[in-house]
Amino acid sequence: LFDWFRELIQFHPRIAILFSGVSRLDEMGTLTGISWPSYFINVRTLHIGLLHSTDAHKLIVEPTELFSDDDVYSHDIVKCIIQQTGCHPLLVQAICSELIEHLNFEKREHAELQDIEWAIQKIIEESFKDYFYEQWERTNQEQRTCLALLLAGPTDMTGLEQQSGLDDQILRQTMRTLLRRDLVRKNDDETYEMTIPMFGRWMRLNDVV
Repeated sequence: LFDWFRELIQFHPRIAILFSGVSRLDEMGTLTGISWPSYFINVRTLHIGLLHSTDAHKLIVEPTELFSDDDVYSHDIVKCIIQQTGCHPLLVQAICSELIEHLNFEKREHAELQDIEWAIQKIIEESFKDYFYEQWERTNQEQRTCLALLLAGPTDMTGLEQQSGLDDQILRQTMRTLLRRDLVRKNDDETYEMTIPMFGRWMRLNDVV
């Protein structure tokens, strides 16, 4: 199958092939023992990351051109959704979906802040708990150590090195991986923090650290 993919990519310019996955080609090679990069040597890799805050805002209040949620979500509600999800498109849509279903069930037209808390709890405990579990399972011990430290709040590289006990080179590689996976972000003051507070809440709820 890989040989066929490589032939299509190299010798059939009128055919475009799009692959989507959660791991890079070199990571797949480590996991499977197959030299993925050699088969996809001409493939261009694009990182699909988090939404910009303005795009997340539009997704919340205007999910389609024919429907607007401006009257459903107040400014504080939208701000809370963006903050809790870290602008992760899946989680933004998950919260909005749970909120709309909840409001329809209770025959209400306007969301309140307590509704956000209800939606988040349902997502991390029921409807999307497997998503968070899968994110955790894809981390190694070094990454889990750093995530656990960042639960307490933003920390710089010196603080992470002192508290984790990790070698400087290993720590830097660990943080690069967490940054690439959008689990961690780097602030302007050179500190690191968890990107998605909902993931931190899942970690605490499931006592994984």
